[in-house]
Amino acid sequence: MKYLLITLCMTLGLASAEPPKDSPKPPDGIPASSVAAGENTWRHTDSKGKTWLYVRTPFGFNRMEEKLKPASSEQDRSKDKTAAPAFRVASVKDGLVTFERDTPFGKNKWTKKRAEMSADEQAAVAAFESAAPPARK
Repeated sequence: MKYLLITLCMTLGLASAEPPKDSPKPPDGIPASSVAAGENTWRHTDSKGKTWLYVRTPFGFNRMEEKLKPASSEQDRSKDKTAAPAFRVASVKDGLVTFERDTPFGKNKWTKKRAEMSADEQAAVAAFESAAPPARK
């Protein structure tokens, strides 16, 4: 009985230990030196130094060149997006300010009194008035 119990414990201990995992072999149609880059993506660098991505699709594998984007251009684009106002001032008459915004469905226009404007709208009006030429008398 003692030997049976020891054998059973050793068998369970060995069964629960995981074998060391090797890097998964790429499927057929992908170069053997490819490295897994995701669940359905493999990365391969050819002899010319180009890096290719192989992505599994329902129709087979899609091969595309990996192009690294510089981080500075992404930051510049985000600055441009934040610098551009979402709306502009169309006109200012008798204490009423007309704003407009371009949307995919055409221009959106709205009118507000100067006392009811938000901080963004007030800043847009200030920029509009500073850029406008002085009125002739």
